Amino acid sequence: MKSFEEIKSIYDEEKKGFDVEKEKPEKFLISLELAEPENRILLSENGINLKPSEWIVLTIEPEILKKTVLRAKELGFLEAYKQTPSFLKQDVDAIIKRMAHLEHLGIPYKNEKGKYQSFLFSKRGYEYVLSQTSEMTKEIKGISDIELKELSDRVMETFAMEDKKNEIYEKLALVEKEGLSIKETLMKVFGEFSDNLDYLSENIDEILANNKEVEKGRVAWIF
Repeated sequence: MKSFEEIKSIYDEEKKGFDVEKEKPEKFLISLELAEPENRILLSENGINLKPSEWIVLTIEPEILKKTVLRAKELGFLEAYKQTPSFLKQDVDAIIKRMAHLEHLGIPYKNEKGKYQSFLFSKRGYEYVLSQTSEMTKEIKGISDIELKELSDRVMETFAMEDKKNEIYEKLALVEKEGLSIKETLMKVFGEFSDNLDYLSENIDEILANNKEVEKGRVAWIF
């Protein structure tokens, strides 16, 4: 734990470039107490300036923050973190995947002034934007079996594959027409994304079993 003198020293160094009366920096001193020294150096070297409400970024694991900044520099979107440093709290690999997907769909993630849109750095915001596209609408409608779609959503949640939702819906819509069982359909679609089919099969079996229990509960409640 840092001493009062250490925290005050950090505070004096960070207390610049903002209106103290407006930002109320005293409310965020806990972040300075937990701040990693390497992070302050890294952000300063890359021109990323923080407001008090963004000091929490200083508490990120140094290796993770370094990876995020370096990846952003390599791929040319460091400006996003200069614009809004709190974006640094989001997983950089997820952001890169979203950018690639949005570019593929032709959906801009910068506004007319060249500023990065906040939905790019929010899972909920990103999914909302996708849901508004005609492509998403067409792909969801392409799956006629509602239960199959719901079960595929659970598989995606289990394996954190929400970023591949469009691609998976498209494949489901095609494989669904082959007349396979639900288990076979899910295995055929998700098997393309898995290196361990036995593990995939076990998880799908568990999801199907849980779904049956839910259905039993619904029937019991009705009667």
